[in-house]
Amino acid sequence: MKRICVLGSTGSIGTQTLELCRALNFEVTGLCANRSTDLFEEQVRTFLPKTVAISSIEAAQDLKARLSDLPVKILSGDSAAAELSATADADVIVNAMGGICGLLPSIEAAKRPLTLATANKESIVAAGHIIRRVAQEHGCTILPIDSEHSAMFQCMQGEANSRRLLSRLLLTASGGPFKNRALDSLWDVTPEEAANHPVWRMGKKVSVDSATLMNKALELIEAVRLFDVDQKDITVLIHPQSVIHSMAEFCDGSIIAQLGAPDMRTCIKFALTYPERTEGLNQPLSFEHLDLNFREAKAGEFPMVDLARDAISRDSAAPCVLNAADEAAIHLFLNRKIRYPEIYSVVECAYRDLCTANAESVEDILALDAAVKAQILSQR
Repeated sequence: MKRICVLGSTGSIGTQTLELCRALNFEVTGLCANRSTDLFEEQVRTFLPKTVAISSIEAAQDLKARLSDLPVKILSGDSAAAELSATADADVIVNAMGGICGLLPSIEAAKRPLTLATANKESIVAAGHIIRRVAQEHGCTILPIDSEHSAMFQCMQGEANSRRLLSRLLLTASGGPFKNRALDSLWDVTPEEAANHPVWRMGKKVSVDSATLMNKALELIEAVRLFDVDQKDITVLIHPQSVIHSMAEFCDGSIIAQLGAPDMRTCIKFALTYPERTEGLNQPLSFEHLDLNFREAKAGEFPMVDLARDAISRDSAAPCVLNAADEAAIHLFLNRKIRYPEIYSVVECAYRDLCTANAESVEDILALDAAVKAQILSQR
C-alpha cells in the first residue's frame, strides 16, 4: 500500500487525488490546506492522516478545536506546507498547491528519495531548473500531473522513445472558452464566464489562464524545465476536443500521442501508481462520433505564448517575472479590479519592465516574485 501526502487537498486536483486514494486503498499520511474549512475537516476525519498543515495560525487554532477528538499533529504558519513536505511519512508527495507558495514544499520534497507528483506549475516555471537539480542529487523522481506533461512523459517512455531521439514535442491546448472571439470583444467578460472552461474541471485561476492561453504559455516553460528541451522544439496546437493530451515526434518521423477522455483523474492516477497502471474512477474514452481538429498556434497569434518563448530564451529571472505578473493580474481580474483584456496589458507591461532582473537562488526567486506582485497590486 502506497503512502500519500497531499498538499492543497481542498482544491480541484487535491480532492480528485483523494478520490483516487480512497478507490485505490492508498494510505493518506499528510494533508495540507490554506484554510480551516468544513471540507478540510471532513478530509481529515475520512483519511485520518498523521499530520496536517495549515498556513494561517488563527485557522490552525480553529482546526485544532474542530479535531480535538483526533490524534492528529497540526503544523501551522507560513512554513507549515514545507515542513510537512520535509517530514511526511510518504512514498508520494502530491503538490496540488496553487501559486508560488508551492515552491518551498517542492524543494523539500525534492530533497527526499521519493516521488514528487506535481501539479504546481508555478514552482516549475519559476524554479524548475533548481528543483530538478535538487531532485537528481537526492534521488527524487518528479512526475508531472498536468495532463499535457503527463502525456509527454508517457510518450517518451522506453529506450526506443527516449529523449535523445526526440525531434519535437507537440503541446495541445483546448483554446479555452473564447477561442473564436477577438480580444476587443471581451471587455464585458465576467470572472465567472472566464472561469467556465468548456472541457476541463479546474480551479478558477487555472481556468482563467486557459482562457487567456497563459496556461499554455506556462506549460511551454514547464515542458522545457521538466524535459530539458529547447522551446523551439515545442509546437503548440489548438485542439478543442482535448482528447490528445500531447504528442512526441521522433527523429524517424514517427509521432506518438497519448489519448484519453478529458478527466484529470487519469493523469493523477498515473503519477500515483507509476510505474504500474491500474483501474479506478477515471472516465474511459469513447471513439464513437469522435472528430478531432488541430491548428498550429502561430507566432503573434497568442501574446502570452510569445512572452513565454521570450522568457525561456532568456533563461534567467524572466519566467519568474512572467508567472508572478500573471498571478497578480488574475487576482485583480477575479476581484473585479481590472477587465479581462487588461490581463494581457498588465502582464506584458510588468514583464517588459522587470524581466532583466537577476534571480539565481530560491530566495532570489521568492523575493522577485513578491516584488513583481507588489508593484502590480500597488497600482490598482
